[in-house]
Amino acid sequence: MLFLDAPLPTSWLILSIALGIGLLLGVGYGFWRWRQHLDAEEARLQAQIAKDSHDLDLDARLGEARFVTIRDRSDALDLEISYRQCGHGEDLLLLHGIGASKMIYRRLAPLMSAKYRVTCFDFPGFGQSSKPRELNYDLDEQAEHLVKIVEALELKNPLIVASSMGGAICLAAALKHPDLFRGIVALAPATDPTRIPISLLPLAKHGEAIHKFHSEKMRATIVRTVVSQVIARRELITPGLLALYFEPFRRSELASAAFLKAFRLLADRRMPSMFRELKTPLVILRGLRDRLVKQSSVEDLRRIVTHSQLVTHPTGGHHLMEDEPEFVAEEVGKFASRL
Repeated sequence: MLFLDAPLPTSWLILSIALGIGLLLGVGYGFWRWRQHLDAEEARLQAQIAKDSHDLDLDARLGEARFVTIRDRSDALDLEISYRQCGHGEDLLLLHGIGASKMIYRRLAPLMSAKYRVTCFDFPGFGQSSKPRELNYDLDEQAEHLVKIVEALELKNPLIVASSMGGAICLAAALKHPDLFRGIVALAPATDPTRIPISLLPLAKHGEAIHKFHSEKMRATIVRTVVSQVIARRELITPGLLALYFEPFRRSELASAAFLKAFRLLADRRMPSMFRELKTPLVILRGLRDRLVKQSSVEDLRRIVTHSQLVTHPTGGHHLMEDEPEFVAEEVGKFASRL
């Protein structure tokens, strides 16, 4: 290079300037890329906030939060039941599963509200409903609660969509009250007691102590793990959704106690054979990516309830109403047209 033929001080000066310019250009480029990354992250965050604001607006999707009071099975306790209603028409009742709440139907309810008066509520022990220590949260108790809630809300021969534990409860209620429901769409019903580890059942007595033993951060981690098991579509699992799932367990040790007691419901050895005498029309839906309810379990239920029908979705998970609400809405429509 020509500048190297210059006197030594001059060549070093030129080389230093060149290196300085190169360093500045490198720093400038790095800063530009960093700003681009920050802008992209901010855009992603804002998009996520907008998505959550739309997807998790429960008032807009499920209707205003309300409460109705029922008496427990012994008529000794008043239970405040949190529910939401939207739409007009024939009654459609949506029932959640263990550890969940009415908010899991936020994606399905808007698809049904043009044709139905859609109602969803939190079972005693879950969501925003009462969680008395005195309740057992067993199958017969929750089935009676369901009947009383239907009566208190004056639902007329509702069509039922019930998830997991909710499926077991409404099937038990329909056995005793065969004319109460127009029909049942059971989403991965939890009617196989062999799926519940026996080691979990003694923990039911210690739910409050276990809640206090675990930090809020640890409880949030457990909830996040459970949510990842029930929802197959990972893009749906946002911080806002996790916060909704976690809220009952963040505030109250009674929620943890009820959750653990409810495992005894799922472990009820009378299931699924007890449903052999079911008269209510039944269709069973299951996603093939369901990690909690096995295909063999729903096939057993279909064989036991001889008039039932089983339909599967190739990519849905345990919470089909969240993963594939359009599929569920379509199957509910087909089922209703045959009733």
